[in-house]
Amino acid sequence: MAEKEVSVDVGNGGVNAVSGAQDMYMPSVRAAATGDRLDMGGGRQLAATLFRWNGALYAAGPDVLSLNLKRAERHQGENRYGNEFHQFLTAVACARLGAGLKGKSEVALTLFAPPGMYNSAAPHMRKSFLADGGNVTLQVGDEKKARQWRYTSVDVWPEGMAALMALIYNQRGEPRWADEFGGNLLLLDGGVFTLDALVIQDGNINPEALIHSTKSGQGLRAHVLDQVLRDLKRRGGDFEAVTLDMVDAALRHPQQKLFIGNVEVEMTGIFAAYAEGYAGWIANEVLDSEFAGLKGINRLVLVGGFADMVYPHLRKWYGEKVFDRQGHDFAKKVHPAYWNSYGGLILARLMARQ
Repeated sequence: MAEKEVSVDVGNGGVNAVSGAQDMYMPSVRAAATGDRLDMGGGRQLAATLFRWNGALYAAGPDVLSLNLKRAERHQGENRYGNEFHQFLTAVACARLGAGLKGKSEVALTLFAPPGMYNSAAPHMRKSFLADGGNVTLQVGDEKKARQWRYTSVDVWPEGMAALMALIYNQRGEPRWADEFGGNLLLLDGGVFTLDALVIQDGNINPEALIHSTKSGQGLRAHVLDQVLRDLKRRGGDFEAVTLDMVDAALRHPQQKLFIGNVEVEMTGIFAAYAEGYAGWIANEVLDSEFAGLKGINRLVLVGGFADMVYPHLRKWYGEKVFDRQGHDFAKKVHPAYWNSYGGLILARLMARQ
């Protein structure tokens, strides 16, 4: 039985996963569903892929928003690592990347935890995902048989460290860009709920700097999404129906457009304003207060969903110390939100060689 390598970064806001040359993204949200359909010969009904998990039926990711389901469920916070919801989102990601598609299969799984929570979260994650022998059953949509696979191993890596591996090594595990990332590095990994700061010295994590590592509640939700949602709701009328998921979808839309009914709202300006404010907060509270304005830091690397939003401002303020991904063969093609997932596969291969 061939083993499938899957790397899944389940964030507070989104799930990024990679297997081989495939990658996928979906919002970290699910909602209980009924599966009801009108018996009218198909057509002209909203369609969604539903998942039967532990006896319950769920919509996941973008289908929750498209179906306008009111029982949307998400889990943002420190206690989510390894819990049932984490396992569900991981299973959906594995299924979307082909796990169990051709009968029962084996999956070598790679997961991630914030550096400041790593020591407590990693053992719990390994134990929970390998419970019951690591066996997983997930019914996907209208497929006749439920998907089945077994996690043969569960590796957990600190977020940020894996992303750096994707910048230093190519996908074959060859150190193609090692010379560009020597000395003292500071990695900022920004997601929806947390902002992680990780100090790397000559390729090694500095554990003495972990006191500054994970800043819970200082991610995109607090500094951008919640602020934009508040401003929109103050407009009244149809804007009172806007949800956090709708704001998040607008942020990820190629033209940053918000859709309310048949109305399109241009959101670029309001997102840009709060992005600059967030960059200013990072500069004041993190880079200047905790890292002496990057004195002694060779390079600042921005990882995660926040990277492109704050990069122009931090680059303007701190100059060439801020890594420009457009000059890197891998980084210019792959969004920073995916770097941990790609780097997780590289770390798995490097560890296998050792």
